[in-house]
Amino acid sequence: MTVMALITPMDWAVAIRDAALWTIILGALFVAAVIYAIINIRRFRPVHGNDEFQKSRAIVTEDLDPEGLIMVQGEIWRAVSPSGEMIAKGERVRLTGREGMYLLVEPLPTGNPKMMGGKET
Repeated sequence: MTVMALITPMDWAVAIRDAALWTIILGALFVAAVIYAIINIRRFRPVHGNDEFQKSRAIVTEDLDPEGLIMVQGEIWRAVSPSGEMIAKGERVRLTGREGMYLLVEPLPTGNPKMMGGKET
């Protein structure tokens, strides 16, 4: 009994050519995606120092009298109320500046839904 070859050398050549073509296409798409990501990352300037919390809102986690703790952008920070007023736990505050490792805050007016947590738009 003889066994016939089901795949001829010509079929192998076509399969290898197609595999090589798809490898080149997928490789080029991957390189293009990496270049696009690098260009987008370089577009944004990292923010450090006093500008890091500019226009941010926070929630008081420990009464400010005039010093206490707040949560801003998911982190707990020491904060000071420069006016010296007492701000109760749970109230929302606006960051006005930074002095060393202390954030300077002022209370937000109540009843304004735009003044919720996060950054101003």
